[in-house]
Amino acid sequence: MVPATFCSDAEHNTTAASSLDKNNEVFTETPTSAFLTVADVQRELRVSEDTVRRMLARGDLAFVRAGRRIRIHRDALEAWRAEEERRNRKGAGTQNPRLSSQNP
Repeated sequence: MVPATFCSDAEHNTTAASSLDKNNEVFTETPTSAFLTVADVQRELRVSEDTVRRMLARGDLAFVRAGRRIRIHRDALEAWRAEEERRNRKGAGTQNPRLSSQNP
């Protein structure tokens, strides 16, 4: 797993456009930010928000918490993808299209 680090909202938003969601939490609108929200990961993996939260609860994906906010470092997501791809190659021999970083 990738080591987790904390960043403030100011650091989180230096390279990406941001907005406030309904809970006045800052979220990014670009996928180039180093830290992703649960919704960002959900959209990127094309799974439900509940699935992402289960992954976090199981420890499948490293994250940091600042108060009620959860942030997933992009490197942690890429490490998870690489591990899943490795497992899929070992197992069934087919790649899950959700894991490909070349997804349109």
